[in-house]
Amino acid sequence: PVILKNARTYIDKNNFKVIKQVSLPFVIAAAYLLIVYLNAASPPISRDAVYYHLFLPKIYLKESRIITISENIYSFFPAYWGMFCSFLLAISNDVIPKLIQALFLVLNFFLIKETAKALFPNIKPFYGLTAGLIFLTAPTVTKTAGWAYLDTGLAFYCLLSLYGLIRFYNEKENVFYYLSAVSMGFALGMKYSAFLWFICLSLFILEGEGKISRFFINYLKWAAISFIIASPFYLRNYLATKNPFFPFLYDMFGSDNLGLEKLDLIMLYFKSYGKGIDFKSLVLLPYRIFFEADFAVAERFDGKISLLFMLAMAGIFRIRQIVKFKSLIYIPIIYALLWFLMSQQIRFLMPVLGLLSVISGVYLMKLDKKIINCIVMVAGALYLYYPLTDFLAIKPYRFFFYKENESEFLSRNITIYPVFEYINENLPLDSKIMLLNVGPAGYYIDRALYQESIFEDYTFTHKLGTSQQELLSFLKEKNINYLLTDEAFLKTYLRPRLSASQAENLKEFRLNNLSPLFRYRSLVLYKIISI
Repeated sequence: PVILKNARTYIDKNNFKVIKQVSLPFVIAAAYLLIVYLNAASPPISRDAVYYHLFLPKIYLKESRIITISENIYSFFPAYWGMFCSFLLAISNDVIPKLIQALFLVLNFFLIKETAKALFPNIKPFYGLTAGLIFLTAPTVTKTAGWAYLDTGLAFYCLLSLYGLIRFYNEKENVFYYLSAVSMGFALGMKYSAFLWFICLSLFILEGEGKISRFFINYLKWAAISFIIASPFYLRNYLATKNPFFPFLYDMFGSDNLGLEKLDLIMLYFKSYGKGIDFKSLVLLPYRIFFEADFAVAERFDGKISLLFMLAMAGIFRIRQIVKFKSLIYIPIIYALLWFLMSQQIRFLMPVLGLLSVISGVYLMKLDKKIINCIVMVAGALYLYYPLTDFLAIKPYRFFFYKENESEFLSRNITIYPVFEYINENLPLDSKIMLLNVGPAGYYIDRALYQESIFEDYTFTHKLGTSQQELLSFLKEKNINYLLTDEAFLKTYLRPRLSASQAENLKEFRLNNLSPLFRYRSLVLYKIISI
């Protein structure tokens, strides 16, 4: 039905021939979506999915409730996606959450098209579909859509909240007002960064209402609905830590739960993305995002967008005369500035990339030049390189064509997976393992774990600074009887940071308390023999 809806039939009156033409942007977009779905149809291997997006839902199922874990800051984040993943894991398997995120990508594509149409009812389908295609050309978008992350879902709800407001102020139908508020509530219940979008939409509502008095009434009602929907997680955090936004805003709400030093380190980690927040970095930001950004490199924003978003940069003010809602021109700028001051990860820009895609489509409509349209189509096809590269690297077809079982697929894509298998097959069920500089592992280990978020060795090294007995007391208190560590990381990064007393205590602790059970590459699993 989607293909037929987006196909157009032309009748040649001279030859009486019916020519069926499917829009070129739709065909290219379909290629993107197909590849993303193929990439998603395999067990999860992405860092944050294994670290907490699926690991925490697995714990929720085991505990039969949504809980927080003191050493895992991610367990305090808004958890609507985590709750949904718990449901999916209960009724199916861990591939389904990835497929759901890929589905959100499809929904984003058509929502961008419909948003452009809501702004310009007479826009040609070609330009609406091209706007959706531009969103798909961002490598960050297609890569994360094949993971069990929440970013494509978050982008959908943020854009849906804007779409609802556009329809409300165009048609004065209250259903769209409530659609917007509910969508914003779901976004706030998924991720803290949705507050950036929440702030930006206040400008849109102010423009839509016109009068300050009406703005306050309708904005407060809209905000109240959103907060009520998202409130369970913020209320939970307040009851647990006295900070509804834990671990952020600790200057305002306090830091007793983790301690000021560790919270400062965590904030330093989030701000380590990008090149800094000085004036030079702000001026060079567009150039660096377009030409220097790369995946898995914090100072390069850990992601990529396509050069086609330059259309939005070029057209953002040139379409001002034809856009009814002028605030749409300023929302991307305000959002980008707020993002610049927080954590400069490109996937956190995904909601505004949807709006920039709409602006790009509108600008192309204004230009209406065949040569530019052709260039955009060629570029859109060329950016298929990125999801195709992921496809060839992951080789998901080996899994869904039964050329590999799950263990073989995971061993090929997660280098330390054999360690997880050893733990699951050999350690007693009542074991509890401390993970020390191992990285993402939790989801695939079927034993109780202690793993601190981001700085995994923080408590370990601090306890060593007092005495090895202090460390042992901590391990006993937490019922930890095994230790899994990366010896290469320990030697290269941890030991040089230790004081003389910490280094001596570590040496004695290893000698007196640790017995190696299993080695794989640089990873060693130890039994703590004194516990």
